[in-house]
Amino acid sequence: MTKTKVTDKILQIKQFLHSCKYIKFLKEADLDVLASKLVLKHCYDNQILCEQDEHCRSLHFIKNGQVTLYRVIRKADIDTSSFALTLREKLAHIPDEVEVEVKHKYNPGDILMLTEVLHNLPSKYKVKVTIPSQIYVCTMFDLQRYIGLEKFVKVADADYFMSSDVELLKYYIEKLSWEEYRKSLIQVEFNHKDKLKYYTGHNGVREDPK
Repeated sequence: MTKTKVTDKILQIKQFLHSCKYIKFLKEADLDVLASKLVLKHCYDNQILCEQDEHCRSLHFIKNGQVTLYRVIRKADIDTSSFALTLREKLAHIPDEVEVEVKHKYNPGDILMLTEVLHNLPSKYKVKVTIPSQIYVCTMFDLQRYIGLEKFVKVADADYFMSSDVELLKYYIEKLSWEEYRKSLIQVEFNHKDKLKYYTGHNGVREDPK
């Protein structure tokens, strides 16, 4: 690749970085270095970028696509004393371990797990690609050596959030109940149309079944 093409590529990446959260505090010289260290990954649907309780060693910048967080919850670890009776009854019918989608999603311009990566914390979530995506990756080694982690750490906590397992499990059960109710409505509607088709001719004239 010629020097001109390399320069054009870095300029394109810098233009993308200007649209990212928490990047505006970096100086242009730091952006030049960061742009030169980013590697573009083409990720497929449902690809796992980081498992729950695993340490992620790179920062991920979403160029396009979407990434979703999931929390793996074990029923045995949850205090269900605050659950209503109906919820406790439904709890008995779900698996011992469930994977709950967290409402927060990462979109173009977002940086994945900024706090966990910079503070070397295990991920609270399973991080999964929702749709085919392009994601820039910068290793912690390059970030520390060429830019300095301290420039990111001061804003990392602004991106940190954590839903309780109790609330997530309640959300999972309620969502499951709604999906079952919706399916039952669809089945009722299907049965109704099937009966109409059986008793009614093509021209809308009633035909008695033989």
